[in-house]
Amino acid sequence: EDMPEYMTMIGNIDFDTFDAGGLLADTDDAVRSMLSLGSAAIGLADNPDNAFYVDANAGMSMRIGRFGIGVRSFIEGAGFVEDLDLDNMGIEQTEGEFAAAINSAAASTSGFDAGTYSRKAYSQTQYDTLVAKIGDENAVKYLDYQLFRLSNEGEGLTEQNIDDSYTFVNSIDFNTPEGSANSLENNETVVAVRGFGLVEVPVSFGYAFNENLSIGITAKAMYGVVSGTKLWFFDEDATEDALDSASDNTEATLNFGLDLGVLYRMKMLQFAIVGHNLNGPKFDGFSDTIDLKNDNGDVIATKALKVSDYKIDPQVTIGAAFIPSPRFTLEVSYDLLETGTLLENYDIQRLSFGGEFDVWLLSLRLGAYNNLAADWMGWVGTGGVGVNLFGVRLDVGGAYSFQDTASYEDSDIPAEARLYAGLSFEF
Repeated sequence: EDMPEYMTMIGNIDFDTFDAGGLLADTDDAVRSMLSLGSAAIGLADNPDNAFYVDANAGMSMRIGRFGIGVRSFIEGAGFVEDLDLDNMGIEQTEGEFAAAINSAAASTSGFDAGTYSRKAYSQTQYDTLVAKIGDENAVKYLDYQLFRLSNEGEGLTEQNIDDSYTFVNSIDFNTPEGSANSLENNETVVAVRGFGLVEVPVSFGYAFNENLSIGITAKAMYGVVSGTKLWFFDEDATEDALDSASDNTEATLNFGLDLGVLYRMKMLQFAIVGHNLNGPKFDGFSDTIDLKNDNGDVIATKALKVSDYKIDPQVTIGAAFIPSPRFTLEVSYDLLETGTLLENYDIQRLSFGGEFDVWLLSLRLGAYNNLAADWMGWVGTGGVGVNLFGVRLDVGGAYSFQDTASYEDSDIPAEARLYAGLSFEF
């Protein structure tokens, strides 16, 4: 959903300018960083659908006659903010010291004059509340000025972002001694990271009853690893720490899966139905505790870590192909079921269209698909090319969401993008 916008926001934050010591730099960027930090922390925690999700797969296979064998791998990762903590928001600065740092930044900002500036971002109630809390109206005017700038340039903060930033500043406790229980260095807002890795060895058998009807069945041994961790939200090295921590918190399970397919051929038409993972293989999660550490390496809390079992939902896909000539094919497929992912509110159910046109040694492909289970996503365009030369075939392709884009560092990026490459040999 809005994760790219929040990534832009977080990417522009200088985490060294605001911590338990308070606003540590009296600069334009320091104030903007503090306001963006508050907006990101609360906005991400309020909506777990604002998350990142990545998957990748790779494999190889060999077919001899009616039999096939292979090895395939699949990796899935997701992250989201949970357990928002607005209680431990204490900083060492007094209200006067905090306001002085803001006013010092204001004095060095060209184009801002507290004497003539009027409120533009905060509501009147929010404005009055912060004036009473900080005790300096000029400082609040400058916070409002920076929020107005952020809403009209750079990150493009929305009204909700401004409300979240206000909530963050209003939650700050002043004159909090270092090491106090409610200090920001003991804030327990966490990022939850989940991962799943799978290696499977499929063995397949196919049989044609006649020139029209064929069936195929695949049994596969599946080795799956469930992983997960929790990290301190204010950790500047969260990505690196997530990989290290998640690899230490895992549970492995050996299971099996079953796929079944039926194909019916007619002149210029083909129809198929394929069932994947019809037995719904499940891989064990785990429960543990994990120490939540701040930037100093101090343990600020011990959190319960509950990673749920990972079940690969069965999927049944129906498809049809129109083949008016050996060089031209049109296809359509539809997933009958929704299948889950590591993100609780992100499922997958695709409707896909595609076409292929063969020109000499090249196969040119265009298509599109829509994830019907994600109503906030639109159509994703696909394209690719295949090169077939003396039994060696190279295929490359990609997908790009042309209806849905997000802003990241002043550039539009697709809400979904994919890459594919394959190499095959025939003997």
